[in-house]
Amino acid sequence: MDKTILRSLLVPATTTIKQAMQRLNETAEKILFVVDEHERLLGTLTDGDIRRGLITGLSFNNEVNNVMHRDFYSVSATSDKSDVEEYAK
Repeated sequence: MDKTILRSLLVPATTTIKQAMQRLNETAEKILFVVDEHERLLGTLTDGDIRRGLITGLSFNNEVNNVMHRDFYSVSATSDKSDVEEYAK
């Protein structure tokens, strides 16, 4: 994935749900990556995560750290293809 595209998918944990929905719409991608101030990955965010948060009573002004998925798997760019395939099983 192009670095410019990847950077457009990074959002701070303090981003509001509304801002995240706008970013998902702008990028036409299915996922955002929630990062801290040092761009360390904290969680992932999809429209489904947002929808579930809204259903439970959160508002568009709540931050995405309230709805992000914290239990995710990640691999580094230097990971072996076989390692990545093992995670995908």
